[in-house]
Amino acid sequence: AYETDLAFLKRIAGEYGYAFSMRGKVMSFYKRTELKDAKSVVVITREDVESYRFRDKTNNIVKSATVAYHDPKTKKTHKHTAKGKSGKSSRSSADEHKVHVRAENPQQAKLKAEAAESRHNEDQTSAELSLIGSPVLMAGVAVVLSGFGKYDGKYTINKSRHSIGRG
Repeated sequence: AYETDLAFLKRIAGEYGYAFSMRGKVMSFYKRTELKDAKSVVVITREDVESYRFRDKTNNIVKSATVAYHDPKTKKTHKHTAKGKSGKSSRSSADEHKVHVRAENPQQAKLKAEAAESRHNEDQTSAELSLIGSPVLMAGVAVVLSGFGKYDGKYTINKSRHSIGRG
């Protein structure tokens, strides 16, 4: 199947746990775990929000991810399993995700398994908020939500949309 250069870069970045962005002539790769661990830029309280919706899912949330690779020297198949932490929710699944990707060595298998486990579980708890815009609220930025009960905590913005209207 045909794959564009951008689709290829996005796929490879995702396999290794990176986010990929192309803005103008600048290509950027961000390690997803570093985006999640980044210091939050703002605290958003319930009073700041016009409307909100939270989603806490258990479907497609995995306990672990496994990547198998073949060692041509020993002619044996080896596996690497990455076990993650559950997200903001205390619920977790007992499912194991078997990742069907090529890995040439133990290091690649480990990186790809960890990225797959993290990718599967990163949207276990998600939120949609409507609030007065701010230029600092953009994709990749960490924020802290406060005043939302069990959903309080740190979130990474996946997508933001700013609109200007009269009135």
